[in-house]
Amino acid sequence: MSRWRRIGAARGGSRGARQLLPLSQLPPLHATDGQACLLSEAQRARLIAQLPPSLSLCAWELLHSTERDGCSLALAYRKLEKAGPTVLLVLDAAGCVFGGFASSSWHVSSHYFGTGESFLFAARPEWAVYPWSAANSHFLLGSPDSIGFGGGGSFGLWLDESFEFGSSGRCDTFANEPLAASRDFRVIACQFWGFNAMHESPHLPHESSPTSPMHAIGEPPRTSRHLSWSGDGSSASRRLMQRT
Repeated sequence: MSRWRRIGAARGGSRGARQLLPLSQLPPLHATDGQACLLSEAQRARLIAQLPPSLSLCAWELLHSTERDGCSLALAYRKLEKAGPTVLLVLDAAGCVFGGFASSSWHVSSHYFGTGESFLFAARPEWAVYPWSAANSHFLLGSPDSIGFGGGGSFGLWLDESFEFGSSGRCDTFANEPLAASRDFRVIACQFWGFNAMHESPHLPHESSPTSPMHAIGEPPRTSRHLSWSGDGSSASRRLMQRT
């Protein structure tokens, strides 16, 4: 099975990514308090091309963010446990933006869960996508004190219960390179985006979904990195970096 490595702007190639949508036709973003997505619209178009086709029509709903909701994994679980597929976006102290697509709802479990539709990606400074390698089925893992993508070697992406620290290493599940500039990183902001089929983009053509890969708590937030965001993902990240 072919695996992605770092993908340059002129190279392309993927596990069946669709043609990029014009920016004017991207599904809308729904978020309260005027928050911006950590991805630029160009980056979001690239990410949408990797999602299951059934989600490419759906509006994005900001389900949980550290800026708005506080830095509590327990609270995030309450919002995400019945949310279905989500995109996790992370901005770290080095200015890198990266994350993962979770094909199943996040919840506390003693076992890995999810499906082979899950994947990891890096958005800044360089775009890369790491789909399932088929080496194992360690897609998603949720515990009371952390969440993680991948396994076998290291977590491909791991965050602690306070959304303050994380790590990213090579894992067999996604055969990924580390997503951040260093293995261990400090988190500036996290966002969990869900998909709302009730608000589909009128511009996007419906398409049939190809065969999917094999399917293989709470307390109030303690802290909140409260920052004001505006503009696209790049300007949102800059404002966060400047005021943290």
